[in-house]
Amino acid sequence: GMNGPARILLVEDKANVRDYVVRLLEQEYDVMAAANGMEALETAVAEKPDLILSDIMLPKLDGFGLLRELRNRPETRATPVVFLSARAGEEESAEGREAGADDYIVKPFTARELTARLRGTLRIHRERRRATEHMNQIFAQAPVAICVFRGPDFVYELANPSYEDLVRGRQIVGRKLADVIPDLEEDVWAALRRALETGEPSVRREWHVPYDSDGDGEPEDHWLNAVCHPLRDSDESIWGVINVVHDITQLVRARKELERVNRELEEFAYVASHDLQEPLRMVNAYSQLLVRRIGSVSHEEAQKYVDFIELGVRRMERLIQDLLSYARTVHADT
Repeated sequence: GMNGPARILLVEDKANVRDYVVRLLEQEYDVMAAANGMEALETAVAEKPDLILSDIMLPKLDGFGLLRELRNRPETRATPVVFLSARAGEEESAEGREAGADDYIVKPFTARELTARLRGTLRIHRERRRATEHMNQIFAQAPVAICVFRGPDFVYELANPSYEDLVRGRQIVGRKLADVIPDLEEDVWAALRRALETGEPSVRREWHVPYDSDGDGEPEDHWLNAVCHPLRDSDESIWGVINVVHDITQLVRARKELERVNRELEEFAYVASHDLQEPLRMVNAYSQLLVRRIGSVSHEEAQKYVDFIELGVRRMERLIQDLLSYARTVHADT
């Protein structure tokens, strides 16, 4: 956790190596050990360690297989994984690159090298987690409905309170959109799929989206202003879609406030999809750089990267604070 020594899960099938590494790490960390990939997976899901240090060559489920399984589970999706690699070049294999481990340490290694590299990886992840938590807090306060979907099944990764009010649904994170709102029309699915498959964002105004929000089994008319935008990993692959939705049903019926609400959404969408990406990209780029160079980088240079990461997070917070106070004043006049 954030306080107390970090908890590390070591995965190594050779007892002598396992004992040696456990002894090394115990001085600084709270250490658990597993002898094969399956056991490691069970322990990781149950115990949620801060970092997993794993050999690649393992019985039952090798290191790459373990990493794939960890990434597919919400409990361990973000847990950093560092591989112990028996020979140079193992991490260069396409499989290793694709698996996306956080770091590779080649045997034989010195005790100092091991602890230094682990310390660096843990630090980056703390920064990244802090940035994510800030983003989530900000989304929670935003005066428009925001949700994030992951993957081709459109599983809710995040939904802020405004969004939950919109679909009258609690605890929707982790569920599929099709299960939460079963009666969505084809054009909604088309927009989501387009963003996910082609990276093409869409902005829809006065979008007529009938769905059952009061649970009586009959869809009602809803008009929404919606922005649907792809979310990309650092390697530019699209992993999900963010939706910013403003329910304008009342306004369409009343018509009076429509122009202003549209302008507000447009500016919100512009800032959300444009200005926020810059500092996020900066945080991402320097995190990647730090992870890649953690073994060779000097303490001063590493500190410089961390400062850039913090700067990006602070810039993002400032942008979002401005955005929120702007949104509050707009709403105060309504």
